[in-house]
Amino acid sequence: MTVLDALLLGIGLAGLAFHCGSMFFRSIVEAVPGTTKAINDVDALGTASKIGYALPAALVVLGFRHQHRAAVTVVALALAAVGITMYDNGSLSAHLTAIFIAVVVITGVVSMLALSSPALRLGR
Repeated sequence: MTVLDALLLGIGLAGLAFHCGSMFFRSIVEAVPGTTKAINDVDALGTASKIGYALPAALVVLGFRHQHRAAVTVVALALAAVGITMYDNGSLSAHLTAIFIAVVVITGVVSMLALSSPALRLGR
């Protein structure tokens, strides 16, 4: 993973955390000065909310672009499922399940990056 990949991934994950926090942990996110309008935009589930989700999700996928094609595909599909369940007027449980799966998938890919890190192989 290059430095640019790591930056894209980090910014994307921060954006997704803000989006999710705005919807489910509003009082915590509101503690950050200047976030009220963005929180309201996310919570309204309109165009601004869709862009506010899609852009960081795309940055996450771009951050993984140099990884195995299967890993990138699974991450993209998991994030797409989160987006679809957020905006399809479906059940909250389906959306929360999609979020859980996406977190597990992204954590798994990052864990595999750490396990394959040359720094960890120095002892071999």
